[in-house]
Amino acid sequence: MIFSQQTDEGPLALSYGPVPIAVVGMACRLPGNSNSPHALWDLLRRSRRADNTIPLSRFRQDTHYNGSSKPETLRSVGSYFLENIKLDEFDAAFFNIPRPEAVSMDPQQRQLLEVVYECLENAGVPLDAVDGERVGCFVGSFVVGKYMVTYPSISISWLTISVRLR
Repeated sequence: MIFSQQTDEGPLALSYGPVPIAVVGMACRLPGNSNSPHALWDLLRRSRRADNTIPLSRFRQDTHYNGSSKPETLRSVGSYFLENIKLDEFDAAFFNIPRPEAVSMDPQQRQLLEVVYECLENAGVPLDAVDGERVGCFVGSFVVGKYMVTYPSISISWLTISVRLR
């Protein structure tokens, strides 16, 4: 792996080799009510499945699934939706986001802000400690389905998400 050491004046030098990193906090929103690393570990430890039914607030499964493999129909009856997510409870003021902007944000962006904050909280890092600092938050997200529908001719193999907290 190639990486550069950064100084206030710019890159110092290119180096080759492993990049030292430290995982200091974790947070998650996953199906199976795995809304914390502890809940995820408990789900795995108990060998439980996280599949669930499609919430009626999303769409009616019976109008999209017919047991066939026809294009534009569901091919399975199971799903992995997040449970107990209340999109109207986002605290926009906490993140210094004006209410009109918060209302127009993609719900995944709002959720990502909350999860990143929980990650810092899990690490014992107060939000003020990272304000203006060079901090990276690496996020894994499965949103490919949305992009496959929107851009069917594009093959997406990775997705990078960045978050600016304040």
